[in-house]
Amino acid sequence: MKFILFILAFALSAIACRKHTMTVSSVPATSNTLVAGTFIDRAGTYTHAVGAITHEVTVTPAPTAVTLLQTIREQHGMGGSSSSSSHAIQLADPSKPWFVFVERPGRLWFFNGKDQLDYDVKSPGGGGSSGPAIASGQLRPNTPPIPPDLIPRLPAELRKLLPAVEAPADRPSF
Repeated sequence: MKFILFILAFALSAIACRKHTMTVSSVPATSNTLVAGTFIDRAGTYTHAVGAITHEVTVTPAPTAVTLLQTIREQHGMGGSSSSSSHAIQLADPSKPWFVFVERPGRLWFFNGKDQLDYDVKSPGGGGSSGPAIASGQLRPNTPPIPPDLIPRLPAELRKLLPAVEAPADRPSF
């Protein structure tokens, strides 16, 4: 009888002391591709996340225009907020190289390949400004300073409108 109680106690202790394990796998984080100093000249979605704020730019080229959708998401507490805006670069000549220059996430410059340079500045909470810096080959007054890294990529006739700058270091292009 003692032997049966011993076997029963042993069997119950094996069941009661079973170790439970749970495997947790995290989703790999995508690297930030919306990097300051980058020139974007092809389709894609580019992101930059720091803390609770994520900037995302989706670039969609077409034969006569390039569409950009910018979204800023801010996570706070149990919820969050987001703001989006769209910008179209009307291509003067589809064979000429257009680009988007990332001065920093939330501060973008758009070149149409010929004579138009626009800017768009976004901030968390929905504030910002946008407009042409160069329109029809003419420098517009009261625009934010054009980043020095961007100037060498402009055609010679537009570079003449701006102060001379030293050649920038090589930067990645996506």
